[in-house]
Amino acid sequence: MPQKDPFAPYDIGDPLSAIPYEALAPEEQAVVDRGRNADGWRQVHDAYGAATAERARQARAEAAAHQLGVTGLATEGVVP
Repeated sequence: MPQKDPFAPYDIGDPLSAIPYEALAPEEQAVVDRGRNADGWRQVHDAYGAATAERARQARAEAAAHQLGVTGLATEGVVP
């Protein structure tokens, strides 16, 4: 099975089988509306961006150490 593109939406199949928003109960519409509210997403995206940037920095340091044949930067007196 081919790997799914993480940025492509899922295929829901036949569009005629989809349930329209207006057909949902008020409680179900409230759940949908909460999912549409993107007000708190910036904080999550910023935290994820910072974490991936830090991990990328660590990976670059590990790759450089590997290329140099250094097994432990902490014992070599080098500050990453």
